[in-house]
Amino acid sequence: PWKDLVLSLLALIPSIGYYLLFEVYAIRVLIFGKHFIILIFHVAMATLLYFSALFIISKWFRRLCITALKFIISRTTRLI
Repeated sequence: PWKDLVLSLLALIPSIGYYLLFEVYAIRVLIFGKHFIILIFHVAMATLLYFSALFIISKWFRRLCITALKFIISRTTRLI
């Protein structure tokens, strides 16, 4: 469990770097329609970076994703 915890924390590094590089922390939602969309985009990018990094470095997370994908594919092929 400690190894996976450390890997999860290491996977945060690209996301934190993204936030700092693009200064996402400085975005203020003044005009809801305009700034909120930009903020959601940055949150989505940071989330994508986190899960991509975790997928690359964590064998446990990789197996979890592959197992979930196999389960989804097996369920959808039954429906067809």
